Amino acid sequence: MKQTIMSLVIGVGLLFITGCEKIMSAGPKTEFGVSEKTASRVAVLDDATFAAQTAHGVVLVDFWATWCGPCKEQGHIVEKVAKQLGDTAKVAKLDVDQAPHMPKQFGIISIPTLIVFKDGKRVKQFEGLTQADELVAAVKAELGAAEPVAVWKKKEVGRFTLKIGDDAPDFHVRATDGKTYSLADFEKANILVVFFTCNSCPFVRGSDEVTRATATKFMEQGVAFIGINSNSESTNPADRFEAMVARMKEQSFPWVYAQDKSQDAAWVYGALRTPHFFVFDRHRKLVYTGRGVDNPRETNKMTVNDLANALEDILSGRPVRVPLTNPIGCNVKWNGKAASWMPPEACDLL
Repeated sequence: MKQTIMSLVIGVGLLFITGCEKIMSAGPKTEFGVSEKTASRVAVLDDATFAAQTAHGVVLVDFWATWCGPCKEQGHIVEKVAKQLGDTAKVAKLDVDQAPHMPKQFGIISIPTLIVFKDGKRVKQFEGLTQADELVAAVKAELGAAEPVAVWKKKEVGRFTLKIGDDAPDFHVRATDGKTYSLADFEKANILVVFFTCNSCPFVRGSDEVTRATATKFMEQGVAFIGINSNSESTNPADRFEAMVARMKEQSFPWVYAQDKSQDAAWVYGALRTPHFFVFDRHRKLVYTGRGVDNPRETNKMTVNDLANALEDILSGRPVRVPLTNPIGCNVKWNGKAASWMPPEACDLL
């Protein structure tokens, strides 16, 4: 394999200093490119499995080797990519020492090299150390999300949550019915209610039936509802996708219930708590955001349904009487953060 890579480099007269050419002496055969902690997220390919595993869908493959220094850092980046993509695409790695014909087959002259395959065909190739955002963007482009949601951009204090009059940001979320939804799937709705919710928060569970009644009433008038669960599965296992599917099967909620595993949607909307409601008019301008009711944990004690009032006002052609309230509930559980953590830019709406 050493001679193979060396011959390729000499033949084409190129040497990628950002990569790792196998003309260096090989070190111990220690697989450090991907940690055991996340091995289940990154599939390991070999000669026997490569063709079958890349034949269908979108697959990102990291070509690497145990002796390659830059491959170690690339391996950690690939782990992050796998977490961000979730179940939307497959992420895999292939040790070129275990498949020595692969470099020649794909024109690989240095590693790490990363290739995006779609239905078995190579559609994009990266040589050298490549960052997660570039890889995720390339994969999402092949998944039909050529303009992926802008995520984790720094926000100004007080500008974390969308403001009244802002446009509805797009999202790409997998729902319990197995479909992936975006803003375009609700284009026929006169009004769109996007609300951030979850499985376990007592403020969500306490108000689910009031939310159900509100949704049932207004759906007949052209209002669409999508509930998005952005909570980190690692922080709160009760919010894993399988549990969402089970809860929907048990409760038969009238809205779409989807998981925002990457937390892109929660970030661009500025979701503060569960539940947190965002109401958009026909032109998808934000006209109401905040709580559903004033006592979501004990709805028998509530005195006002702000969500229902806002919907009545919009459908009647009136300005929303109270367009802004503070959401009441549990804070969103962010990946890699303590359960109580909130973005420093986040603050109450009022």
